[in-house]
This record gives sequence, structure tokens and C-alpha cells, in this order.
Amino acid sequence: MSSKPCTLCVGCGRCETYQADIKVLTKGGLPSELATLPCDVYGQAFSQDELLVCVDIGTTTVAMTLRRLSGGEIVDTYTSLNPQREFGSDVLSRMEKKDFAKEMRRLIEETIWQGVCQMGAEYIEQIKGVIITGNTTMLYLLRGRDTEELSHAPFQASFLEQEVFDFHGLRTIVMPGISAFVGADVLAGMFALSMDECLRNEVWDSKILQGAILLDLGTNGEMVYAGPEGLIATATPAAPAYEGGGFGEQIYGADYVSLLAYLLEQGYMDETGLLIDPYFEEGIVVADKRITQQDIRRLQLAKGATRAGLQILTKDTPVSVVYLAGGFGFFLDGDKAVRIGLLPEQFAGKVRAVGNVALEGAFLYGRMVLIQEKNCQIEGLVDNQEIAQRRTTAAQVVCEYVARLKESTRVINLAMEPDFEKVYLESINFPANEVETNDSDN
Repeated sequence: MSSKPCTLCVGCGRCETYQADIKVLTKGGLPSELATLPCDVYGQAFSQDELLVCVDIGTTTVAMTLRRLSGGEIVDTYTSLNPQREFGSDVLSRMEKKDFAKEMRRLIEETIWQGVCQMGAEYIEQIKGVIITGNTTMLYLLRGRDTEELSHAPFQASFLEQEVFDFHGLRTIVMPGISAFVGADVLAGMFALSMDECLRNEVWDSKILQGAILLDLGTNGEMVYAGPEGLIATATPAAPAYEGGGFGEQIYGADYVSLLAYLLEQGYMDETGLLIDPYFEEGIVVADKRITQQDIRRLQLAKGATRAGLQILTKDTPVSVVYLAGGFGFFLDGDKAVRIGLLPEQFAGKVRAVGNVALEGAFLYGRMVLIQEKNCQIEGLVDNQEIAQRRTTAAQVVCEYVARLKESTRVINLAMEPDFEKVYLESINFPANEVETNDSDN
């Protein structure tokens, strides 16, 4: 963490002078029909010593947590760049490297095991399992499956069900996914946020109601809308633009949004994304970072695809809350995202950061699967057998609930939507600037 503030504060939260008021919000992933069963009863199926490793395999990064099965407390965390990046920054480029599929599998397995060892070296006997989520392509590569069917229309995925296998002697569960480009990580996030409950009209304590959007912006932009037509999901390509990759200088994607909003507001850049003279050729230095015309264009293309996806997904129907998932969403300034047109104006004031809900959902799901397989005798409780039976039944209900979430989510292919190309092209430019071009610094 840097102690030296930047020339321009973009609210990234990575220096000692900035304090972010951000909370990770989830509803706990429990369907309403289980509300009568206290949540701690699930945890009582495990001792304080029993642990679960949770893994989220992203195209760019791998995030892991080690958590207590009893209360859910995080014992340790581990993050790493996905080593498969050397074979391409996006999923399509890795699919093309078929001759290196075995090597990519070896690399990701090594990374996961390294995370397990770093977090749980002293707890290895206490780890009762590993739960893995991630996008569909990453899970195919993990399991050594041919990604050919994911790489071309109609983009079908044959392996989207839960899978259990042995990994270095640990019982390992791969979460089910939804489609070729809406993966297990999205389903885990939907589970953590109880997205089907968003179809109701009443407001919950966590302010989830009809019109909620789950938006996970990473190497792919995945989104789910709980609107009048039910749960609808889609994905848009973003390459590494939102995760800081591909720029001339390494800049976090959330910071980059704030930087571009600053350039737009100050008149150093017009709505087409062109820098004014004399910065057009060499770029402009802001907050000790050089922003080039090529960098701006790269993010324009990504944000155009995201904006178009959101517009087609919602069809301009009311949006109540926008849940931004992942590291990008955690640090993103929602107002700045609206300012550059990444998010529609109707989203202003409705953006909430929810952290890595994929890992949260994976933990909740993994714990339920383990409960199903465990002898649920809890010493010291009244009616042990009855509680054990209720807990086991509830675990089965939760697994069926996740299956229903998956089956009830309609996935649309943006490329097949008649208006996508038109909306995409309209979304590339930035909103017109009301401030006159700043000529005083020329």
C-alpha cells in the first residue's frame, strides 16, 4: 500500500490517505423456504477445526479463500495471476492453443495446489474439501476437456453439471455452470445474492427487489437481470481492459474509468475519445500514468460492449439496484462509470459493490454438499436425530435450489440479437461533455 497520494485521487482505495466505505453484501444464498431453519444449525454440522478451500478461477486471476465450515470465518486468502495468460489474455485465444491444453491444465492445477499449501500448510489435515467455481472455459481447461464446442456457434457446453473428483487427496467439487459463456462463477453469485428472490415486488432487508442486476466485469462482462421477464443472463467480451491488462502502463481498470471521466470532464478528451492537441500523439500523463489514444480506444470497445449488453438485457425496463461483483466492481466509482457511459444514466445512485460473490456462493454451496455426505450427529443438541435429518434435507433442498436457479435462467447470445451491432456502435462514444474544451493548457 502506497503512502504517497497520487496527483489525482481516483478513489482506488490503495493508499493510506483513502478510506473506502464499502461493504460486501449478500443475502446468504438461502432460499426463503429455509428461513425457519437457523443458519447456525448448518455450521453445527462441523467442528471449529474443519475447513473448506474455495477457488474462483478467472481468465486473468485466481482467487482463493480458506474458511471454517462451522461459522464461515475466513482463515486466509490467496490470489494469483492465472498462469494460462501466457497462452492468451482471453478465453478464445486459449481455446485456439489446443496443442497446449495439457500444459494449461498442469499450470492451473499447480496454482490451485500452491494456494492450498500457502493458506493451509498447517491445517492440511483439517481441510475437508475444495470447492471450485469459475467461467466455463476455465473449468473445461481444469478438467482437461476439449473446448472446441465453446469456440464457435451455437456455443454449446456439454459439461455444466456438478462434478466431484480427488485432488491431491482432497475431495474436490466443481460447481455447475449455466452456459458456454455464463459460467459457474455467475451461478455462484446468483446463489449468494438469492437472485430469484429479486423477482418479487417486496423489498428485503438487504434492499434486493425486482429489477436487480448482477454485473461481474472482468476479462468477460457477465450480467444477470431479474426483471419482468424473469432471470436473463448474457456475457460480453472485454479482454483484459477491466482488469488493468493491455494498457501501455499497468493501471487498475476501476482507476482507468475514473481517469477517463477526469479527462472528459476537464475537456482533455472529446466524446469520441480523441485527446486534444498536443496530447494526441504522445498521450497525456495523469496521476503519474501515461494515457495513450490506443489505451482509450481499448477501454471504449470494452465499455461499448458492456453498455450494449446492459441495454439489450434490460430493454429499458426499471432497474432497482446494480450489484457490481469482483475486484473491478469493488473499487469502481459508480458515478464515474455513468459519466463515461459504461453504465446507463438510470443506474446512477443504484450501484452497490458486493465483493467476490462467486467465492461466497461457492462456500455456501460447498458446505451444503459436504453436509449431505456427513454423519450429522451433533453432541449436546436436543433431538439430535431430528435436527440432523432437517439439516440433511435442507442441504438437499439447497442443491436443488441452485439447480432451479440454473434451469430458470434464460441466456441470450448478444451476437444473435438484431439490435446489438447498432446499440454497440452507439455505445462506443462517451457522453457529450458539457464543459468547454480546455485550451488554456495548450
